[in-house]
Amino acid sequence: MIAALVANSAGGTNQWYVTDNAAPGGITFYDDVGQFITGGGWINDPNGRKGNFGFNARYNKKGKPQGQMVYVYRGMYDGVQADFIIKSNALDSLSFSGADTYPISGTLQGKCNLQINRASDGMQLFGEGNATFVAEATDSGKSSGIGFDLFELNVWDKDGNLYKSVPDTLLGGGNVVIHKK
Repeated sequence: MIAALVANSAGGTNQWYVTDNAAPGGITFYDDVGQFITGGGWINDPNGRKGNFGFNARYNKKGKPQGQMVYVYRGMYDGVQADFIIKSNALDSLSFSGADTYPISGTLQGKCNLQINRASDGMQLFGEGNATFVAEATDSGKSSGIGFDLFELNVWDKDGNLYKSVPDTLLGGGNVVIHKK
């Protein structure tokens, strides 16, 4: 049984909480139905080059989301060819939409590290933790996701500034699979 207490906009006090005047808000609950998501491949990155991705996510026995996500793209950093790596280190949220019919989407949200390595020798040029990401992947239901499945990614640095945005993009290679229970 799930119960939620919601304060009205006039504020209030009871035996459980005290609130100031606040705007109404909502809480989203997700019922774990045994689905999990896996995927990997490449897309055309907004910078005109290929971006590679891989991920897997599911709910553990305690009902907490777990998994990983990585996105790698290439470009210039301070005049040097570089590999830009966005790698999750904690998954905070996992949800699915369209669970009964295709297309089905899965959304992963959590914390990540940002790293930039020199392409010629892999030397780290930049690194930062405590960034956040939201990745969404759509499974078309086709046995090959090439040209049918989608990947989207938004990343914010530790200060909340948008670091990377990849709009909903068709896969150039690979596949996204949302596994039903």
